[in-house]
Amino acid sequence: MDSGEGRGSRQVNLRENPGLLWLFLVIGIVMMPVGYGLDNWKIMILGLVEALVALALVIRLRGMKARNIPGAGGLLDLLRNGKYFAGSAWREAYRKRRSAFGSGRDGGRSLRGTLRWKYVRHFCYRHLVALLAVPVVGCMLLFMYCKYVTHVGEDLRFLHSWEFLLTGGVIIVACLGLSLLIPLIRSSGILSRWLELHPEQKYAVDRMESSFSTGRLYQFRGGFVSLGSSWICAFDGTGFFAAERREIAGAELKVFHLMLYDKGVLIREEFVFAVEIRVAFQSGEESVNVMLDQFQAVMLLEDLGLAGSLTAGVTVTDEKADLTCPRLHYASKPVA
Repeated sequence: MDSGEGRGSRQVNLRENPGLLWLFLVIGIVMMPVGYGLDNWKIMILGLVEALVALALVIRLRGMKARNIPGAGGLLDLLRNGKYFAGSAWREAYRKRRSAFGSGRDGGRSLRGTLRWKYVRHFCYRHLVALLAVPVVGCMLLFMYCKYVTHVGEDLRFLHSWEFLLTGGVIIVACLGLSLLIPLIRSSGILSRWLELHPEQKYAVDRMESSFSTGRLYQFRGGFVSLGSSWICAFDGTGFFAAERREIAGAELKVFHLMLYDKGVLIREEFVFAVEIRVAFQSGEESVNVMLDQFQAVMLLEDLGLAGSLTAGVTVTDEKADLTCPRLHYASKPVA
């Protein structure tokens, strides 16, 4: 093997087994309190920088891990001509998931609570690196303040005291709590913002929430669709959508074929399944795309009585993507 192939091999191994980066991350975390105890701010800063860089690289390399789907080209043909969902392997997997899904109802579910939880989850995924970095930076700033401003930590014994550990734990929890306040506050206005766009539904909120609490809930990570007796409610991670079931004009399955490139080389392929729901309001037609796993997407279409078109094939959209693509979080592994 020549030197060029050797370099490529080591790069792939690093992506698949980022243990060395995890080691650098642990060393960086350990260096911060050690430097604090030794009264050496250079060691503390070096540890902080090393930990943050290692954390960012771990997240990036884990996301860009080489995971090409074997026979992706043939799979695209099966999806487009409708043979994928008619295959025996997929039907058997779907039967098991449908049986495990049951009725999809659990009484007492709250619409506002579900919206809040799904929005926070979507926010945490999009801003994971920042959320992990905030408590680390917060602890470092507090410890430096104690050391150089108040001189509380001049005694080396403080490093081994319960006050040191308690302070660090409180700061980490407080920083994470404050970071999560942003999505919690924003999530409280999701329903209100939708009502501002649809003032005619202001007096139907109680009926909508009642239908949601007893309806079938199809959910996948940061999104959901609730199919109630009289209302359908959906959330795509950022925006809310609701309508009476009699206003549904149609629904269809869409597939996004995400192709992730690194320096011009295709390193990963993912498939994202979404249901587009179209509703005919008096003011005009509106639609929403909610990303679900492939089995719940088909369940939803069947329960709406609109799954017959799957045998004729589905729309597949090819997209070049990177790790910032929101759809990447909703990838669903195809059945072989």
